[in-house]
Amino acid sequence: MMKRRSLHLMAIAGATALAMAGLMGLPSEASAKTHDIKMTALETEIVIEGTGTKYKAWTFNGQMPGPAVRVTEGDTVNFTLENPKTNFYPHAMDFHAAEIDFLKNYRAINPGETISFTFVAKKPGV
Repeated sequence: MMKRRSLHLMAIAGATALAMAGLMGLPSEASAKTHDIKMTALETEIVIEGTGTKYKAWTFNGQMPGPAVRVTEGDTVNFTLENPKTNFYPHAMDFHAAEIDFLKNYRAINPGETISFTFVAKKPGV
């Protein structure tokens, strides 16, 4: 037969395990952050490092590769892409982890247009 003290210790251990399991889940809404990300698609000439070779490139914010977007699972991302009217080509952005309407939000925008969309980061590592 189990003694009362052993039963209490098992109950405390079980409650602690359940509490820790809750801490290991998704971040709480209180700890989630909102990130306002704006990128500008720029058609520009870049110089390839070490060679001096010039290359006409599609860049984001004038750099290649474009800036990294780092968020935490559970964070909200407000993303805006601008395609200046000085550009010649349509441009688009695709976030593989975003669960949004890709036909609407990942469509190419013409020079002079801007597109914005919001998503919650639900898939880590993408």
